[in-house]
Amino acid sequence: MRTYSGRGPGVRDRGNADGFTLIELLTVLVIVGVLVSVAAPATGHFLDNLNFRRQTHKIMATLRYARLVSVSKGQEVHVKVDPDNETILQLSGAVEEKKECGLTENDYLKIEPEEIIFFPEGVATPATLTFTKGDRTREIRLELLTGLPSIS
Repeated sequence: MRTYSGRGPGVRDRGNADGFTLIELLTVLVIVGVLVSVAAPATGHFLDNLNFRRQTHKIMATLRYARLVSVSKGQEVHVKVDPDNETILQLSGAVEEKKECGLTENDYLKIEPEEIIFFPEGVATPATLTFTKGDRTREIRLELLTGLPSIS
C-alpha cells in the first residue's frame, strides 16, 4: 500500500541534501587564493621576459630591414639612435625613416660606434648594439662580412 508523504516527486529529504558546506567552500577559496598568489609573480616575470625578447627581435628586424634596403636600392643606409628619442632607431641614406622598436622610456639602447653603415654589397661596419631593460642586457653584434645581426 502507498502512503502519501505530502511532497511532490523528486523532492528530497533535507537530511540527505547534496551540496557543499560553508567550511568546504571557504577551504577551496583559500586554496585557490594561495595558488593565485604563487602563480602571479611567475606570470609577471614570464610576460616581462616575453616583452624583452619581442623588443630584441624588433631591433634585429630593423637592422635586417636596413641591410635589405641598402642592397635593393644600391645605396648606403646609415642607422643610429635618434637623438630626440633614444628609444627609436633612425635610418638615413637610401631611406629616411624612424623605426619604433617597442622600447619604453626606461629602456636603453646604445650603438658602438654611434652609427652603423650598411653597404649595397650586403656588408656593414662592425658594430655592437647594447639593449638594456631594467637589470637585463642583450648585445646584438653585426657580422662584418654578412652585415647580419646576431645575439651574443
